[in-house]
Amino acid sequence: MYLQAPDRDPAADGNQGWDLSGYLSSGGVLAFDAKVNGAPAAAVKTRIDCGYPCMGELDATALFTDATLGDGNAHTFKIPLSCFQSAGTDFAKINTPFLLSTAGAFELTFANVRWLPGDHAGTGVATCSAGVLSPPAP
Repeated sequence: MYLQAPDRDPAADGNQGWDLSGYLSSGGVLAFDAKVNGAPAAAVKTRIDCGYPCMGELDATALFTDATLGDGNAHTFKIPLSCFQSAGTDFAKINTPFLLSTAGAFELTFANVRWLPGDHAGTGVATCSAGVLSPPAP
């Protein structure tokens, strides 16, 4: 599943992307509401792209297999944009602000995909290390 931003200038060649660095510099997060209906059978990746081959990809599997977040109820998932920057996203030219993929079976109902500006520390935000996301501390 992915969302792709429209070209800023449809007459120009290629996808120019959008400068969304203000979200990053404010300490923002990628947020979405989701309910895990069936646990993933393979790794789940999430990405923010900045014009091929520019992208920041993270392993999000642990978010959807966590007993607390994968309990069959709807939850708000929050991922720091800084994690995507560390993985390679250039926030000055975003063309795909949300992408979630897996090679295996996975049932997920989600809504309200959004970027939230501002500091969200301590508010149920996932953590990242070496490109791998971990669920927020209880």
